[in-house]
Order: sequence, then C-alpha cells, then structure tokens
Amino acid sequence: NDTFFNNSSNNNNNRQSSNSTSNNDVTAYHLPKGWYPQEDILLRIPLSIQMTRVTALTTLQAVVPEDVLSRAPLEELDDAFLLALQLAHEHGRGRESRWHPYIANFPSGSQCGYAPNIRASAMEMISSLGAAYGLDVNGWPAELQKSYNYAEQISSTLAQNYGSYILVANG
Repeated sequence: NDTFFNNSSNNNNNRQSSNSTSNNDVTAYHLPKGWYPQEDILLRIPLSIQMTRVTALTTLQAVVPEDVLSRAPLEELDDAFLLALQLAHEHGRGRESRWHPYIANFPSGSQCGYAPNIRASAMEMISSLGAAYGLDVNGWPAELQKSYNYAEQISSTLAQNYGSYILVANG
C-alpha cells in the first residue's frame, strides 16, 4: 500500500485530502513511484555483521591498556561515541578490517557543519535561509558555534583518553 495518513493542513503536490468527519484536516500521502513507506523493511542486516556496542567494546578493550580502561572505562561511554571510536579504529586498520568495504564507501572529508572546512559555508547558508524565507536567524551562528565547541570538547577528550591506542589511517 502506498498511501498513509497524517493530520496536517500543509499542502504538497503528492498529497490528496480525504473526507473527514472531524475538525482535523486528514491528508492522504501518495508516494511517488519507486518510493517506500517508512514502515517497510527494505533490507535486513544480520546482527553478526553489524557494528554494535558489543563489537565496539570487544574491539576497543583489546587495544586499550587496562590502566587506561580503569580511569576511563569504555562502558561509561554513550553508544554513539563507542561506535565513532570503533569506526576510527577500523578505518585505521584499512583493508585488514572486516568492515573495510563498508567504510571505504564513506564520503571523504567532513560533511558536518561543525567541521572547520565547512563552518563558513554553513554560516553563509544560514544567512541565505534567513534572507530567502524571512527567518530570524540571528542566534543560529552562535548556536552552531556552541555545538561546535561541545563536539570539539568531546572529540578532544576521546582523543586524549583513547587516541594513542586506536589505529589511525594515513592521510
């Protein structure tokens, strides 16, 4: 079935209003050909080949010395940070990593607005959006800067605690 419903009054070319007996504007969405509803399972990845908290802990505990693990326990890290450390380590392993084919398909360079090489264009985009849509974006650059500072603090702490033990790719 390629139709699902949403309570909204926004207009969209792919929407078609349906009759409703309530005051809510119920809209039926008809997905373009080749698109799938969010609920559809398109791909099943066996758990045995997924990067998970367990694989990250297993991999990292094997390379980080016990004294470091006692003062900076990996188990206390959020899943996202553990997976980032594992990805960095597996990237550094290169072709020896079982995840090399997956990692080799990542974009080169940072795509994040926090990255120093992209931050200037992100700030310009924010200004352009403000001008084009009449948005009040005066506080956005400061919020982006705060987010960058927080991300930098986290990555610096991770690098300080674990960086010496994680393989790093050349270049």
